[in-house]
Amino acid sequence: GMRSTPQWEEIVEAWELAREAMLMITASLRRITDNRDGDSSGASSPVPEQLLDAEAQEVSLELLNRIGELENVISKDSKEMVYWIDQEIRRSELVTLHSAPVSVAQALQPLWPQPAPETSHAAVLTGATMDAGDEVGAYFWPLRESLGIKDAEEDRYSSPFDYVQNARMFLPIDAPFPSDAGYDDFVADAVKQLTIAAGGRTMVLFRSYRALNYTAKKIEEDLELAGITLLLQGRGGSPTQVIEALKDDSRSVVFGVASLWTGVDVPGDALSLLIVPRLPFDPPTDPIKKARAERYNDPFNEYTIPNALIQFRQGIGRLIRSKSDIGAAVILDGRMLRMQYGIRFRRALPPAPFIEAPLNVVVAEVKRFLPPPERAP
Repeated sequence: GMRSTPQWEEIVEAWELAREAMLMITASLRRITDNRDGDSSGASSPVPEQLLDAEAQEVSLELLNRIGELENVISKDSKEMVYWIDQEIRRSELVTLHSAPVSVAQALQPLWPQPAPETSHAAVLTGATMDAGDEVGAYFWPLRESLGIKDAEEDRYSSPFDYVQNARMFLPIDAPFPSDAGYDDFVADAVKQLTIAAGGRTMVLFRSYRALNYTAKKIEEDLELAGITLLLQGRGGSPTQVIEALKDDSRSVVFGVASLWTGVDVPGDALSLLIVPRLPFDPPTDPIKKARAERYNDPFNEYTIPNALIQFRQGIGRLIRSKSDIGAAVILDGRMLRMQYGIRFRRALPPAPFIEAPLNVVVAEVKRFLPPPERAP
């Protein structure tokens, strides 16, 4: 629809002028190097001119690549691609154009062997959170559909960890919905009480920097009075830096966002409590996710929830990282208790005891279940 507006026509006209200017530059760069190649004086070119030729060729190639990319975004329109424009809030002058395939299935087909002779190769995909942990018989279909895998043998294996003995999953029954008034204050109060009860050694996985910063501002003084160090992804360093700081001082709490939901490994006492303020649904404004969801008859149940389930399992998976780990996870999203799809998220949890209780009881149970923090010598 945007491409049929008068404003878009202005963009196309401006692009044609820019395209012609860029092509003129590349042509001029080629003439520079072509003329030097035709120099019959017999004198060898000095090194600076050779470097200039190489740089001119590199710039020309780069411009041609940019022309092709911009042409695809502005002048071409494929139903197999999604296009969007980003404008940075902090740097309003920076605008970027993007394109991405709606589906990568076709591009990945060469990787998946079709029924063939025994000499054909095989592809093996393994991972701890590849399935949606959902309905029986449909564990891997979201992954297979997104990757274009039509025929495969599949199996699931139980975890080597003793979740029944070493883990607890908690859901406060008084947790509101994220859309409710007072939700942010409930999260801040819950995070403060739980972190102090655990003596630090906590990670809180937010879905946005806005929520992270709000909670930090509300409780950082109380945590400081309790002798707990608050480590914020971004303000306190990179994901790697804040995780290393948590390992060095377990009497800390890490507030993180997207990149800490996966790939984080903190075995032992340094991470004993994991808090998930809200279920990890992707924002409805995400261009790629929105375009991919539109391919389904029931986008929410067939695409949005399976993706959220996998992210949820990845986040919860940060808690228990070895057979000797002991930990508790607390989910502060009332939708898990009172929405119909909440049962699907409960099924995605590890096979640990699941306790529903008021927040004050959850805080007391977390403190009772976790072993006392290890004291530094």
